[in-house]
Amino acid sequence: ERCGNGIVCDDEADLFGVISKLMDIDYDYDDAETMRVLTGERVAIDFSNVPAELRAEVRIAAKQARRQQLFALADRVAAYSDMAAANLSEWTSQFNYDAIIAAASES
Repeated sequence: ERCGNGIVCDDEADLFGVISKLMDIDYDYDDAETMRVLTGERVAIDFSNVPAELRAEVRIAAKQARRQQLFALADRVAAYSDMAAANLSEWTSQFNYDAIIAAASES
């Protein structure tokens, strides 16, 4: 894909780099996890701080492909882990229910 000015970008991280150069700005992220979420890189959802009951609700909603319910559950997960909530929302947006089920089952 062409990002602009004849530059080819392989992924979103390349696009951020091009934007940064063209606009002479720096992207500053709090941590590497945030960058991975923003660029769509697959990361495991760490539900270790999320209560078992809430993980079970996430797992059931994913098994039933209840997209809107998963978004609502992500809001509740945020009380325990912002990163887990962001990843859950991202995977829900991508209809990646199998990965959500696996992650909610592991923790």
